[in-house]
Amino acid sequence: MNSHLKPTLLIGLVVAILSACSGGGGASTSVSVPPLDATPVASGLNPSPDGFSFANFASTASTEEFNADDMVAMFGNGAEICTSTSSPCTLTAEAAAWARMVNQARSSGHCEGLAVLSASRFQEKSTPATFSLQNSGDTTHAIIRAFATQFLNETTNATKAWAKQSPSDIVAALSASLKTGKPEFSLGVYTDGGGHAILPYAVEWPSEKVAKVKVYDSNWPGGDRYVTVDLESQEWTFSFSGKDPANDPNIWKGGKGDIDITPLSSRVTGTCPFCGEKSGVQKTLLLIRSASSDWEVETPDGTVSATNNSAGETTAQPLRSASTTSGAPVDYLVYGTTGKTKITSKSVVAVAGFTGSVGFQYTTSGKNDTTVDISASGISTDDPTVTATLADGNIVATASGENTSLTSTGEQIAVVTETEGGQKVEATATADSGAIAVDASPDKTGVEYTITTQSAPNEITVKSVDDAGNETEVTKKGQLDNTKTSNDLPQGLEAPAVKPGLPSVAVRIAAAKASARSNNAVSTRGNADISFDTSGWTISKTASGSKGFQANLVVNDGSGSSIPACTDISCVAGMSTSVLTTGIDARTQKATTSSMTFTMANVQTAFSVKCGDAPWQVATQSGSTYAAYCDAADISSDVTIYISNSVNN
Repeated sequence: MNSHLKPTLLIGLVVAILSACSGGGGASTSVSVPPLDATPVASGLNPSPDGFSFANFASTASTEEFNADDMVAMFGNGAEICTSTSSPCTLTAEAAAWARMVNQARSSGHCEGLAVLSASRFQEKSTPATFSLQNSGDTTHAIIRAFATQFLNETTNATKAWAKQSPSDIVAALSASLKTGKPEFSLGVYTDGGGHAILPYAVEWPSEKVAKVKVYDSNWPGGDRYVTVDLESQEWTFSFSGKDPANDPNIWKGGKGDIDITPLSSRVTGTCPFCGEKSGVQKTLLLIRSASSDWEVETPDGTVSATNNSAGETTAQPLRSASTTSGAPVDYLVYGTTGKTKITSKSVVAVAGFTGSVGFQYTTSGKNDTTVDISASGISTDDPTVTATLADGNIVATASGENTSLTSTGEQIAVVTETEGGQKVEATATADSGAIAVDASPDKTGVEYTITTQSAPNEITVKSVDDAGNETEVTKKGQLDNTKTSNDLPQGLEAPAVKPGLPSVAVRIAAAKASARSNNAVSTRGNADISFDTSGWTISKTASGSKGFQANLVVNDGSGSSIPACTDISCVAGMSTSVLTTGIDARTQKATTSSMTFTMANVQTAFSVKCGDAPWQVATQSGSTYAAYCDAADISSDVTIYISNSVNN
C-alpha cells in the first residue's frame, strides 16, 4: 500500500495521517514542454494577500523545528516511521536521520516552504488569507513540511528534468500553467554560492523577445519582484538583494542549468524516500553544508563540486535557501549517483544523506583534508576528527577515531575504529541494543575510548576505557545526538540569526509597501479567457459549409497578441486565448480598454454568431456566401463566442 503526501499536508495547518509508506523510486522523469505563447497571463495570485506578510527566516529565528509530528503528518505512523503505533510517536532511527537532514537544511532559510505553501493555499482557496497568518505554531510547521518536500525523490527527479530545459522552455511551461489560474510550479534560480525559491504568478512581455516572470519572493513580503528572461540570448536576471529590482548592481544572472521549476504535483504525490523495500540502485542524495566551496564529490558518473555542477546523471546545485554572502556557509544538494561515492573537503563541513539502503551523516573539524567514502550500506574515513553516523531502519550507530567504518547488514551495524595509539575498537548496534556512539578520537585525557548506549529514552550508559585498559561504567540522564531530530552544527557552520546577503527585514518590508503603493494600479488588469461554443453547429465537419471559410479573432488588449485564422469548424472549436482585462496597463500606467472582434466570412451556409451576453448576429449574404461578426467592446471577464448554423435572433 503506497503512502503519498496528501494535499492537506501543504495547504492545511492540520496533521494528516497516512497509513503506510513505500520508498520513492529513483527513476528519471521526463517533461513535456508546451508551445511558447507570448501572451501576457496572470493566475490571479498576488504577493498580498496570497503570500506571507513575514519575511523568509533562518532556522534560528523560530523555536519550531521539523519533528516527529511532522514526520507522521507526511508519512504516517507505520513501522518505518514510528517504533510503535502508540502516541506520541517515537521515531525510528532512519526517520530521525531524515528529520535531522531537514533541520540542517533549514539553517539558511525556508523560501521553498513559503513559496510552496502559498501556492497550495491559493489553489485550495484556503482561509484566512495567507498574508494574515503569523509565523508560529501550526503555520510554521506547515511551512517546514512544505520545505521538506524538496527532498522527496519524485520532487528531486522532476526538478532535475526541468533543469535540463532552456529558459524559454521554462517560460512556456509557466505561461501554460498560469493560464489555468493555478500556479503549479515553484521557480529555482541559482548563482555562485547561492540558490533561491520563488513563486511565479504572472508573465508579462515588455518586448517581443523578453518575458517578465512576476514572482512572490518571500525575502520581500508583498513586493513587486520578477525574473526577466531574454529569449534570444537564453539568459535570465533576478534581483535577490536590491531594493529597486530594476537598478540592482548585484543582480543575479544565469542561463540554462541555472534555473529550474518544480511542479506542485510531484510534492503532493511524493512518497517516503527511505521506506519500503531497500534497493542499492536507488539514487543517493547528499546535503552538504560547507564553510567554503572546497569540496568535491566523486561518483561513478564523474566528479561534481561547487564549480562543476553536473557529471552524467549526478548534479550539484545550491540548496534553494542558500546564502549568497561572501564567507558565509553554503548549502548544496547533490543527487543522482547510484554507486560508491567519495567526498573530499578541506574546511568544516556537515553532510547528511541517504542511499537506497541507509541514512548517514558526518561532520568534520576542518583541521585536516578529509576523505569520506559512502557505499550503499556504509560510511568510512581515516580522519579521526570526523564524527560519522549510520542509520538503517531502527538501528543507529555513531563513531569517531582513526580508520573508522560503519557498515549495515540490515540486521545490525558493525562499528570498527581505532584509537590514536592503534588499539582497535569494535562494537555492534542492533534494534535491541539501542543507539550506540563509539568515541576513539584523540585529545581525551586519560581515556582511550568510550562506548555510550541509549539504555532508556532519557538515559545513557557510558563505558570508558583508560590508557591501562581499565573499564568504568556510568549510567546517567542524557540523549545521544543520533536519536534526536536536530543536532547543533559545528563551529563555523552555525545558522545566522538574520538571513544574510539582504537588507534588514524592516527595510525590505518598507520597500515592499512603497512598491505596492506605486504599483497599486498595476494589478487592476486581470486575465480573461475567450473560448468558443460550437455545439449549435450541426453540419458535418466534412460538409462544404463546415470548411473553406475564413474565421478571425482579433484581440485589442495592448499586448500585441494575435490568433491564427481558422478555415474549418474543427479549428474554430479549438480556438481560444487568454487576454488582459480592461484596467490600468502595467507598462504604460494608463487606463486601457480591452476589446475583441470575431469575424467569420466566405461561409457556404447561413449561420449566426453571438459574443458573450450580446444578441445573436445573423450572417448577411453576399453572392453565394455568408459573413457575420460580433464583438465585445469592454472585456472585464471571460467571453464565450457561440456559433450556430441556425438563423438565431
